[in-house]
Amino acid sequence: MKQAIIDIQENLLSFSEIEKKLASDFESRDSQEYLINLPLGVLLNSDLKSASQLVKLLRNKPQIQIKTKIPPSQAYLDFFAIGGNEERFWQVLSVFLEGHEQLTWNLDYELDLISIYNFSFNLEKILDLNGRFKRSGFSDHNRVLPICINFVEKTQAPWMLLKEGTEEVLGQLQILKDFLSQRLSSERAHLTGYQSSDVDHVEAIHHQSLNGISLPEKRKLNINTCLALLKKEQEDGKSFLYSFPFLKDFWDYCAQFDPQITEKTLVATKNQLNKVSPTFCLAKWTTTTLHLESGTTHSCHHPPVHKIPTQKLDENFSSLHNTDYKIKQRKMMIQGKRPSECDYCWNIEDLKSNEVSDRIIKSAAPYSLNQFETIVKNPYSEKINPRYIEISFSNKCQFKCSYCSADYSSTWAEELNKFGNYQTMSGASTKEIIKEEDNKYVQTFWKWWPHLKDDIHTLRITGGEPLLSPSTFKVLESLVEEPIPNMSLSINTNLGAPPVLVDKFIDLCREVYEKKSVKTVEVFTSIDAFGPRAEYIRHGLKNEYFWQNLEKLLQSVPQMKVYIMCTFNALSITSFKDLLKKVMEVNLRQRHARRIFPLDIDFAYLRHPEYQTVKVLPSEYQGYLEDIVHYIEENHWLNSGSTEMGFLDHHVIKMKRIQEWMRQPVSDSFLHTQRSRFYQFFSEHDRRRQTNFVQTFPEMKEFWELCQRHHERGLI
Repeated sequence: MKQAIIDIQENLLSFSEIEKKLASDFESRDSQEYLINLPLGVLLNSDLKSASQLVKLLRNKPQIQIKTKIPPSQAYLDFFAIGGNEERFWQVLSVFLEGHEQLTWNLDYELDLISIYNFSFNLEKILDLNGRFKRSGFSDHNRVLPICINFVEKTQAPWMLLKEGTEEVLGQLQILKDFLSQRLSSERAHLTGYQSSDVDHVEAIHHQSLNGISLPEKRKLNINTCLALLKKEQEDGKSFLYSFPFLKDFWDYCAQFDPQITEKTLVATKNQLNKVSPTFCLAKWTTTTLHLESGTTHSCHHPPVHKIPTQKLDENFSSLHNTDYKIKQRKMMIQGKRPSECDYCWNIEDLKSNEVSDRIIKSAAPYSLNQFETIVKNPYSEKINPRYIEISFSNKCQFKCSYCSADYSSTWAEELNKFGNYQTMSGASTKEIIKEEDNKYVQTFWKWWPHLKDDIHTLRITGGEPLLSPSTFKVLESLVEEPIPNMSLSINTNLGAPPVLVDKFIDLCREVYEKKSVKTVEVFTSIDAFGPRAEYIRHGLKNEYFWQNLEKLLQSVPQMKVYIMCTFNALSITSFKDLLKKVMEVNLRQRHARRIFPLDIDFAYLRHPEYQTVKVLPSEYQGYLEDIVHYIEENHWLNSGSTEMGFLDHHVIKMKRIQEWMRQPVSDSFLHTQRSRFYQFFSEHDRRRQTNFVQTFPEMKEFWELCQRHHERGLI
């Protein structure tokens, strides 16, 4: 007998209304087999009592199939104002399956940029229900399992298409295939798993997305549409990243094409600034770096720091940022004069190629540009609140990294007080350091905080080691008590603090996320090599303890992503491949459906002190870098297969950049001087710190002896 199809199209119908419609259809049709298409909204908003009543009617028809969509997640429903309760959906399914033993339910799972990160909960739920309500006495698998799933690729909402995503999306499809493959009915008791055809279907979508993925220049329209939608939603009081933290990489990718920072916008910003004066820069007002341990500040990172006078701090807390010196530089800019401390930008703007300087780029940032009118109306105000703040409360640090200094590490300072400066002058202090508990600048910051916090777009805490500073925990505790939902928080840490402090930090990060106290929290940590070699470079580091704490952080705060900042130097090169292997191992262990790359790694080459850079190494060491580049390319995520997630394009690009920098020729006098200093510094390093270079780096013994010969010849 032919199957009768009944379409229910109204999302807001109650089950009582649907019961009346079905009763009428059953009377008018002579069929024992029905397919009923039910909208998702009906199931999300229904009550269980009326669901039970409807099931009684359906029992009169032995062969009933119901077809509907599956809700991606509660966050999805809430953010896009679809409404309804995800848990109610599963409760209604249970009522139907329990009340009608021959009913089957076909679920369409639309795969898009958001749902692809949410599948594990839904698919485990289906396995659970199929296990509870499986039938016996059928040879047909589809009759044994009451719920069947069909994967379909979304075709509406262009910005949400899988092919519009970044590389991680295809990785998510691979994880979905693995998930299904590990739960096949053929490999499970009682046939309650998935079918090989499900895996094949996802494989087809994966292949189609891989071949059809848009080129960046073709993606701009959809991404800008996405950004416009998301910004509108944020204006309605919603936070995209809090609803979908697993899409942060996609959000960051979209930001590259943000209409507010396109080439046209940069030109418009330049014209807008130049109407005030050709030297006007909003960053002088809207950004600040505060080194409270030394009482110094600068606006962006290009100018040198200057001292913050204490005279005005009691009457005007914002004098931490609005110093007389800065106001003088601002006045020069308004008058069209060029402050000499900003020569980084002036050099770029004087190039004939008409390059865009950071004066324009930093001013074009939305948190700066939206302050334009306010600043122009009152340019010399002493009470301007910055929007971007980078702050260190203390130089207290338990590490003595070989390329660091007493300005940023208290243990470096203790060593210099005991032994004096190194002959190379490495690590020498250039600032007077004030203890945090006696620091007027820190005290003033906390007086300023209630008047400042709601204006902050981004707060980044540096050090020293922030976890050794009580003020870091004070910031986190303050955010738990009084959230700032539009602020982004970044914290640097070496993850080497005592366990009680690491655990306290992790607990507070988790609480900040759970309470949605800020827009995002990012943790940046550092390691430059692997094993004993890493411990030698970053003296005080315990390699195993570092990785233990890093994984504890990732495990405890599943929404968080952690970034490793590598300062690639001459001592990194021989064990760096092992470090990359470790990163891949951690990503494999800590990944989940909503966080495919929990740990990212960034490479920046050391420039100072010059004798510790890769420039001092003999040409044969380039083989190490070639091997590292080859390893990254070989383990690119597209080549790494289903068992591990590899590296991305930017990793390849940055390591090749280091490779090219290392290959640039240098003079014989440079090599002689810097290799001599290398031997001079690390010989004294070994004596003071009870370390042994050759034992730690036996593969560099010949280079050590080469540097020794240079040193014995004397400096040029």
